[in-house]
Amino acid sequence: MTAHERAVHWVSKRIDYPDAAYRRDVALTTCEVCREAGRARRCLELFNLAALALQLRSRARTGDRPDAVWRQGVEIGAVLLLTSLAAQSAAAGFASAGKFGLAATVGASAVCALLGRRVAALGLAAGAAIAEAVWVGSGLQTGVFVSCCAVAIGGLLAGGHEAAYRRSGMALVATAPVLSALLAAVAMGSASAEAASVLAFAWIAPVVLLIAGWFDPRLAAAATTIVFARLLASGFGELGRALAVLQQEGQRELLLRWLAMSSGVVGAWLVTHRSIRHTARL
Repeated sequence: MTAHERAVHWVSKRIDYPDAAYRRDVALTTCEVCREAGRARRCLELFNLAALALQLRSRARTGDRPDAVWRQGVEIGAVLLLTSLAAQSAAAGFASAGKFGLAATVGASAVCALLGRRVAALGLAAGAAIAEAVWVGSGLQTGVFVSCCAVAIGGLLAGGHEAAYRRSGMALVATAPVLSALLAAVAMGSASAEAASVLAFAWIAPVVLLIAGWFDPRLAAAATTIVFARLLASGFGELGRALAVLQQEGQRELLLRWLAMSSGVVGAWLVTHRSIRHTARL
């Protein structure tokens, strides 16, 4: 069996459809179509299969109800926010011992959320925010951390009781970014590892979620949550500084960044809205 065929079978097993024979037929048909095809055609067919899996999973979990899409989407976004905070704290742990405790606390909150332990997840996230504000953090980074925790707590509260991705396997996956951040901090230093974590979760992850969100609108809603959290954490403060700088020196970089971040929230919301309508028509 080739690597492409293994990938096809792996994706087809994750199609949320009650008939196992349907999943097998989809996998066999895709493999047969791609048997004599070129690399580009095989990649396209695999992408289409993944898109089908996302669409069927979203439909099975939400029933194409916009309220369920948003509840589950913001909960996914909240878990990703907690995971990103855990990774950033782990990366900064070599510069501040208290950051290790924050990384463990916030990471445990994300794991509890994935396991459906909502009360424990909320308590751990709130405890991490209080610890950062009172003992560990200082300056602008404290405001960013506490703001992101507040958005994550709101996302967990809004999630309701409908399952999004509550599996033990996903809980194990949530620990991977934290371990990666620790290894990156050892390899290239805390500052570089923390910057890489911010790049991955604040910029790359939302773009990937928006692309996948065209097929599963919950992922677009998760991207909206992450972008809004980043705007709340730093954008509003930058708006005041940007307006003051414009009056004094005429520099526009901070204002342009604030406009880009606020436009990102609106754009992510529009993608989610259009994805809901697109999925409902299928």
